[in-house]
Amino acid sequence: MGGNMRNILVCLCAMFVVSACDMYEFNLQCDSHDVGINLSGDGEHLDVNLDGTKMTLDLAISASGVRYVGTLNGTDVTLWNKGSDWMLFFDDGMPIYCTVK
Repeated sequence: MGGNMRNILVCLCAMFVVSACDMYEFNLQCDSHDVGINLSGDGEHLDVNLDGTKMTLDLAISASGVRYVGTLNGTDVTLWNKGSDWMLFFDDGMPIYCTVK
């Protein structure tokens, strides 16, 4: 795992540690979308509960920040993070800005 990814995980851990095991849990509010997140200890996957539907997003290449991608019912879903900023995208559409709950 690259140094940038480690730095982001350290920041996430410091901000959102819920348990001492290898999962980090937190919730986002992205406009009208409720997003529950469990980050794997290795940072490779996010288990997401998006408006009551569970899915797994996989780490993807990003020019800046960290990006996780997956598909839900034929719709591409992307969660992007840099520092304390989070954005949700559906099918590469307009960004939906998120806040940590």
